[in-house]
Amino acid sequence: MPSADRRPELRLVQPTERVPPVGAAGPLVLVGMNHRSAPVEVREGAALDGDAALAALTDGLTGPLIRELVLISTCNRTELYAHLATADVAAGAESLIGLLRRHAPNAAFDRSHLYLLHGEAAVTHLLRVAAGLDSMMLGEGQILAQLRAAHAASAQASASGAVLNRLFQTAFRAGKRARTETEIGQGAVSVSLAAAELAAKICGDLRRRSALVIGAGETGELAARHLTGKGIGRLLIANRTAERASALSERVGAEAVPLEALGRHLSEVDIVVSATGSPEILVTADDVRRAMSARGGRMLVMIDIAVPRDLDPEIRRIDDVFLHDIDDLQGLVQQNLARRLAEVPSVEKILAEERTGFFGWLEQLELTPTLRDLTRQFERIRRQEVAKQLKRFRQDDHEALELMTRALVKKLLHLPLAQLRAYAATGDATRIESVRDLFGLDDDGQEGGGES
Repeated sequence: MPSADRRPELRLVQPTERVPPVGAAGPLVLVGMNHRSAPVEVREGAALDGDAALAALTDGLTGPLIRELVLISTCNRTELYAHLATADVAAGAESLIGLLRRHAPNAAFDRSHLYLLHGEAAVTHLLRVAAGLDSMMLGEGQILAQLRAAHAASAQASASGAVLNRLFQTAFRAGKRARTETEIGQGAVSVSLAAAELAAKICGDLRRRSALVIGAGETGELAARHLTGKGIGRLLIANRTAERASALSERVGAEAVPLEALGRHLSEVDIVVSATGSPEILVTADDVRRAMSARGGRMLVMIDIAVPRDLDPEIRRIDDVFLHDIDDLQGLVQQNLARRLAEVPSVEKILAEERTGFFGWLEQLELTPTLRDLTRQFERIRRQEVAKQLKRFRQDDHEALELMTRALVKKLLHLPLAQLRAYAATGDATRIESVRDLFGLDDDGQEGGGES
């Protein structure tokens, strides 16, 4: 995976891709930054949520260039998806960059931190995000909920319309299919999640179990959140700094306990996960032996995900204690990652199907006005000519004349309409525009047909 400090140039993706004409749909454009294009301090400054996100959405629609807008902002990405009202993709992109600068004025980003995608490339990117293929942790599932929240916020601000609504519904379906039809989300690919999964595998239903997390840093917090997510019955947090233990306990619904009281709590809990930055062993084999003498034969699962280790390796020799260190978990993580990587081709196939379906809908959206306008053009001409000729027919023949001319128009239009649909199916928008020119469908106020 590319490192976070790799900074690609802002660039316009050129076709080989399909880029719909402006017409009813208009170009789709994405300007964004993620964990590959920008370091964390830049991403933090560009994060927009709550009122800031609402203000950006509202501001984005005030100008003439943007028709619809969705803003995604997470710890790893800030992305603006726009359906433009102009064919000038570069101008639309500049408008989005300006929008980000105005609403994240303290973000120290430049163009090297950004990527610009449009047309099929923008659609493909969103589908990959929804499926977890663009995440820091391959196949992670949280992003799908974040996409739903971002789209809901846009809809609430009346910033998302027919095109982006359809695009994001396609992304939601693609993400769900990826996780139900493949194993892209199966198996832990982080040591914190692997620790929680291993504890659940050994102990069974965690709702009847208690756990102690030693360490209130990032890794300890992740372990605590994963245990909470798996329904742990009681969770204790111990940390060298009591204030940090209390703060984390409030965030995850746990109990803060003094680090000095570890010995007492070792005799109470079923699971210990240690993740501190201590340079020394925190729990010795003697500590565990004393705790086990008070446990009445109940097993104890101990998982050490600290580097250097927090738990004495000699603990492995104690009966009824299951000790696993970070090397054990890394082996499991690598197996799971390989399993997920093997699923990527299957996920890409799903995304291709969903992308094709979206562009089929989009092409029909482009085609519909032309089908309607051409049909109306022929109908106007038919009505004109029937009105001029009615006096030549008896009253009793008027209905027959109406039916005959309607049937004639229907037969005359059958092949042109079928050809138009075929052009749309192949993405041949140029021919559709030619039909509009040929029949004068964009000539304001001109009925067409003329006098005969």
